[in-house]
This record gives sequence, C-alpha cells and structure tokens, in this order.
Amino acid sequence: MKAELRRQELLEEADRYLADLTDEVGTPLRADVAKAKKLAPSIKNKPESPTADQ
Repeated sequence: MKAELRRQELLEEADRYLADLTDEVGTPLRADVAKAKKLAPSIKNKPESPTADQ
C-alpha cells in the first residue's frame, strides 16, 4: 500500500514538473515528440550503470 501511494506521489510530482516546464519553455514541437518517442525505448532498455555504492 505504501509503495502504491509513493508511486502516485511521484506521478503527481512528475505531472507538476512537466506543467511547469511547459509553462516555461512552451509545448514541444511534433518533431521533438516523435524523436523522444523513438529514443525512449532505447533509454528504457539500457542497463543501469553501477552506482558509487556498488
């Protein structure tokens, strides 16, 4: 239950950040959105880099 509440908090925070960013720099162009959608899967599937703790 705590994990789900935290997930929802993070999603809300991300939404606020994106709204603030859109206010600051404007809505992205269609070409920019298309480029991001094409790039996102490769970033999502990229193995994580080791952290300083590891």
